[in-house]
Amino acid sequence: MARILHVSCDFPDVFQPNKTQAIKRLVDGTPEHQHFVYSLNRVDGFSGTEIIPFAEGRFSVAYRAPPKGLFLRSRLESVARAILKHIAHCNINVDIVHAHKLTIDGIVGFQIARQLSLPIVFSVQGDTDIKVMNARPDLSSVFSDHVAASRRLFPFAPWAVDQVSLKFPGAANKSSLLPVMPADDTLSAGAAIHLPRLVSIFHLDSWRRKNLSALARSVKLLAQRMPDIRLDIYGGGSPASFLAAREAVAEAAAGEYVKFMGPVANSDIKGILKDYAAFVLPTLRESYGLVHAEALFAGLPILISKHMGIDGILPECSFIKRCNPHSDETVAAGIDELIQNEVKAKAALEMAQRNGVLEPIRRSAILQTYREGLRTALNANHGKLLDPASSTG
Repeated sequence: MARILHVSCDFPDVFQPNKTQAIKRLVDGTPEHQHFVYSLNRVDGFSGTEIIPFAEGRFSVAYRAPPKGLFLRSRLESVARAILKHIAHCNINVDIVHAHKLTIDGIVGFQIARQLSLPIVFSVQGDTDIKVMNARPDLSSVFSDHVAASRRLFPFAPWAVDQVSLKFPGAANKSSLLPVMPADDTLSAGAAIHLPRLVSIFHLDSWRRKNLSALARSVKLLAQRMPDIRLDIYGGGSPASFLAAREAVAEAAAGEYVKFMGPVANSDIKGILKDYAAFVLPTLRESYGLVHAEALFAGLPILISKHMGIDGILPECSFIKRCNPHSDETVAAGIDELIQNEVKAKAALEMAQRNGVLEPIRRSAILQTYREGLRTALNANHGKLLDPASSTG
């Protein structure tokens, strides 16, 4: 059994119980280890950090920091110092640190690991981590230290570590692909419906990042020769986001073809998906896109964006169409191909389910990769943490 200290902005806690469950599933899925979780929550301000427990070995961290990454390093290093004091006060002993981003969570986790002389591993979340790296070239040496110190990197998808490797050569040699843990990975075949009915699921507060405008314009393009095409969008959001999303669809002159269906419970998703020909979500930015994987489990072919989300995890296949999300024509072409080839695509997906093609994105394989990565990190005699006095960051 290993004692693992997790640092994450994405763990449900007393302050934000509706955060994604993905990291919690990873923690809960490895009960043979003892887990301590520090869940980070930023609020606008310049100083102050408070830590409160919310479950056994689980702690909510509220800290003030300016928006837009101002004073990013100094504020997060201050958070690390507060956590170190808390660890000492609670007499917590751990064997390894897991920072669930290479950048933001990583700044905190790296400082903790360095001060306690512990090994550290990092997740690599392509969207956030690469965005922060590009926005903060002044912190390049800090992130380089993270890569150098890491005993293992856990990228969500291949393209993420490829991009990190462009900045920090050698990252790929330390990487173990670790897709996001699904809640339910039971497999079911999708029957052909022989209708151009499309579905998408996302939180409406993210309608811009999910590329709703291009999706609506693409559906409008296809409606010229497919007048019965329909796109149903499931997902909740604030009233302001709902109105803005409706206006984006209206601006695309696609209101006749796009319908907002409201929120949907996770337990109901699989039952809903069986009524559609394809799942379409050509996002502009996406670290993983768990809903794409969930659609595949439900037997539904999908449209994804190139070089983001789950792209590159599974082999080239007829039930996954890749598009350039910045081109309405290629988005429309991908949708068109999925509709025209629905029968063959769903049959190929059913065969892929039976032959284990989807195994890399299912729970058992993800947990096995995580266990092996932790074992490698704990047994490694390389990747020594930098001495506190030697950091270039």
